[in-house]
Amino acid sequence: MIAWAYWILPDNKDRPISSGALPGRPPWGLNRAFCGNAVNGTEDLRTRVLKGRKSYVLNQLVTLPEHQRRGASGMLLTWPVERAAKEGILCYLDTELDGEVVKMYGKRGFVVVDRLHIDLKNCGIDGDTYTHVAMIKEPATSGENEMGGKYV
Repeated sequence: MIAWAYWILPDNKDRPISSGALPGRPPWGLNRAFCGNAVNGTEDLRTRVLKGRKSYVLNQLVTLPEHQRRGASGMLLTWPVERAAKEGILCYLDTELDGEVVKMYGKRGFVVVDRLHIDLKNCGIDGDTYTHVAMIKEPATSGENEMGGKYV
């Protein structure tokens, strides 16, 4: 396996309420202040953006580094995005603000709609601010295909 995605489907009765944080003790050396801010912040971000709307939620998308930029992630986005478009509902994801990652999702019709900022100094970490973004893909409108491109 070179890539995988975990989508939370709108008809999944067992969908997690949270972002999927694991219960129990955190691993040794984990920065609890940062993780607490990140987990709580992303849950708040998701709640604020979705406002209870029915949606497909991309919880995780991972590609092995040696296989990146070969289309595997795009293939894992295609089916849920097309299905959501047919059903007339949106897709949601949140990710670290990384130019390449945001650009990849942007090419597929996702747009940044909100941000989470964590002051790293308050967590005892060198640096200024960690930024996480919420992105949505509205269902295709007339003149667009399901992946956000314009029909010619």
